[in-house]
Amino acid sequence: MLVLAIVALSFGLNARTAANPRSGYQSADERSYGKLAVDIADNHRYGGSSAEPLHWPPGAPFIFAVGHKLFPSATDTKSYDIRAAYWEQALLTTGTTALAALLAWLLAGPWAGVAASAIVGTYPPLIENVREHSVRNLAAQYHADPTHTGHVADLALSMWDALGSGDAEERELLRAAAMLHDIGTAVDYDDHHKHSRYLILNAGLPGFSPRETALIGQMARYHRKGTPTLGQFSALGRKGDDELLVRCSAVLRLAEQLERSRDQAVDRVDVQVHDGRVTLRLEAHEDVTIARWAAQKEEDVFRMAFDRDLEVSEARSSRRARRSPARAR
Repeated sequence: MLVLAIVALSFGLNARTAANPRSGYQSADERSYGKLAVDIADNHRYGGSSAEPLHWPPGAPFIFAVGHKLFPSATDTKSYDIRAAYWEQALLTTGTTALAALLAWLLAGPWAGVAASAIVGTYPPLIENVREHSVRNLAAQYHADPTHTGHVADLALSMWDALGSGDAEERELLRAAAMLHDIGTAVDYDDHHKHSRYLILNAGLPGFSPRETALIGQMARYHRKGTPTLGQFSALGRKGDDELLVRCSAVLRLAEQLERSRDQAVDRVDVQVHDGRVTLRLEAHEDVTIARWAAQKEEDVFRMAFDRDLEVSEARSSRRARRSPARAR
């Protein structure tokens, strides 16, 4: 009975993941498997015109094809993201749990079966959040200053939460750009914003789609100057991405100017919106005259992004403010 309970728990955990996948990202293999699966199920052929169709292991595409045939969804033929495959994976993982319990029971007794089922059925993913890990890994690879980039991210996210759309994905893209905006200094400080984009695009960010990676790269590219645009990456964009890029770039640029001295002098930003004007009140434990002046110079790109005038003012705090919870996200 205990083994059955563990197997049921294993299915419950996997079913939760199947119903709510951790990421919308598709790897090249997953997309290829999905495309082959649709070809098998709908056109009754394997590989289409591919010169080397057996380059891909036959098991996964056929399993995906069964899921697509029995439980088709709108995303199957549009993005080749076979939604039923997540449930097939849940069933296969549960079956693996039961098989591990059976083998261990036969070889070493009932308690070994219980232990094996518990280990296999509840073992957590090696990387819980692939996207977060990708950002941190790339930042560390190019020796980005975590204190500076973390504070830029804090400031940017605090402003974004007051001015943004409330979309969690957009917020995550802005945070990734903030954490990676300075990695280009590993190449050269001059034009490091362009070098940052190059490194982001060429190193890749597992967990992020090509569209999201392009947006992050462009945000990093425009964190210093220039008019934000998707440019050569327009083909990857969706409707509204140009405006999203301008908004995120404007907020990231403001945060960078407020932290231009790299001393975390600006503890916090209080955002106030009144009659078409946004006022940023800087809470600081040191003189931030230069930071305020630098941020105010970004009023043109801010107006382009939010269609509001910008005013930056100082409001000295009596003591250093506590660290924003955004740093831990």
